[in-house]
Amino acid sequence: MTAPPTCIFLPGIIAPAVVRYAPLIGELGERARPFTKELEVYVLSPPPDDYAIADEVDGLRRWAKRAGLESFHLYGHSGGGAVALAFTAAHPEQVLSLTLDEAAYDFSDEMLAGIAEHQELPRLMLEDPARGMAIFLRLELKDGVEFTPPSGVPPLPNRPAGIAAFVRAFAEHELDFDTLRGFERPVLYTRGSLSAERYERSSKRLSQLFPDFREVVFEGLHHLNTSNQAEPARVAALLDDLWRPS
Repeated sequence: MTAPPTCIFLPGIIAPAVVRYAPLIGELGERARPFTKELEVYVLSPPPDDYAIADEVDGLRRWAKRAGLESFHLYGHSGGGAVALAFTAAHPEQVLSLTLDEAAYDFSDEMLAGIAEHQELPRLMLEDPARGMAIFLRLELKDGVEFTPPSGVPPLPNRPAGIAAFVRAFAEHELDFDTLRGFERPVLYTRGSLSAERYERSSKRLSQLFPDFREVVFEGLHHLNTSNQAEPARVAALLDDLWRPS
């Protein structure tokens, strides 16, 4: 009997992985062997001043080794998507497929310019966390989209400091784009139609980078109400197809 596909799920900066992916993992059931990994930025609280995306890449590599995983499918939402992209560039031989759910950053000059409004966030997150979080959430949505944060989400330690560290680290990380151009395994990009427009632009750039790329848009959803939570059955079906041996 063929073993079910193994996938590591990386969360964004807001909700823990065990909360973020509970609906999707429930839908996958015994069809997959899922692992959730929290971000390294929250291992130390507050994050160290020299925190870098390389810490996330190295942390994922060490974590996978401890778990006995030599190769796996990789799924990342938001900040976790940026980490998944960076990991694939550094260790492509370990990644069987890559799913990016609105990766927070694609390490391009265009996206750096596209998040110019975020550059004040590190200071605001530390000086006025409530205002900083409100601005951060608004920047994830198209203009005019209203959103009320859900209640009952378990807090992550030092979330404002974690967001500040992530935003700073994005611009400092150099990605090996040549390695990604040679990555011939399948890449899936999912996004909501109501998310900030920079995610649509990022998807178009990535489609020109990866040889085997597919985008799926979820109408009426957005970065703060994502497909893996709002439509887990549909996402599970997409992953079943993505992970099916060719």
